[in-house]
Amino acid sequence: MIIDDEIDITNLFKEILTNAGYKVDCFTDPLKALAECKINHTKYVLVISDVRMPKMSGIELVKKIAEIDNNIKVILMTAFDVTGEELKEVKIEKFLNKPIYLKKLVDIVKMSLSD
Repeated sequence: MIIDDEIDITNLFKEILTNAGYKVDCFTDPLKALAECKINHTKYVLVISDVRMPKMSGIELVKKIAEIDNNIKVILMTAFDVTGEELKEVKIEKFLNKPIYLKKLVDIVKMSLSD
């Protein structure tokens, strides 16, 4: 699952990861992503979320996802500064700063899913 309020990013990441052989669902609204996760959490093994989004931050979103299913792995990404204190609140596989190199994204997803 990819969650980012910028549709261009979700579309690009979906295309790259789909071409790499992954099934990807995208959301630009974190509340809709959370609702989907509540209904179909067993469908997801990895969430890639932006940190700063309207309606709900990525950090708050992944906290709520962990309450639903603590086995879902998380990658957070942002173009802004995030404090270590904020990140201590959530269990994440990786933290990425935007812009993200697409090959690096595929490699990180592959590595995260192989654990």
